[in-house]
Amino acid sequence: MLVGVSIVHTWMVVHTDDVNMAGQSDAVLDFILDISHNAWKVAEVDPSYMLGVQHLFKIDTKGIWTVEHKIPLYVEGLCATWHEWLCLAGFEKTSPKTPAPSKLVLTLHDPTGIVSEEESKMILRRGYQNLAGGLIWPVKNCFPAALYAINNISTVMSRPSEQAWNYAMHCLAWLRSVKDTGFQFRSDDALGLHAFVDSSL
Repeated sequence: MLVGVSIVHTWMVVHTDDVNMAGQSDAVLDFILDISHNAWKVAEVDPSYMLGVQHLFKIDTKGIWTVEHKIPLYVEGLCATWHEWLCLAGFEKTSPKTPAPSKLVLTLHDPTGIVSEEESKMILRRGYQNLAGGLIWPVKNCFPAALYAINNISTVMSRPSEQAWNYAMHCLAWLRSVKDTGFQFRSDDALGLHAFVDSSL
């Protein structure tokens, strides 16, 4: 360890060609930006809105910092794209209380051939993979409660069924009902890093 040398931290989240970056030194952040610009011609954008995700930053009167992640406009666009199918699935005016249907697990394992090739091709033509891809983004960024649902939906991307389609519509309808929420980071959270597990799935 070097004596008298202070450690400066920088945090980066990279998603393909989009980067969120924060740090303790503007000089270090500018250095990283310059290197990146020389290699790829990058541009700084408003950090409060990135790829549909709103980052709402506040400091209250007690000095507590909060950053809330929300994605309402993206979810609204997703629902508009699939509105007709949401209605056909019975979710025109109602929304489920959970991100996934209860006790339903999607799988490619189908030894008795319940899902026909014709059914699977029809669901693929309908846009299952686009729908699944669209659902992944808001769940990844703002709705960890739906990670189990997305795992199921993604499991059958290559061979979806009508049941899988209805499962995805269920998840989309749930997202619509919670679109104005998200999750929040707080500077006064004394718990630190923590995780929760449901052993029964």
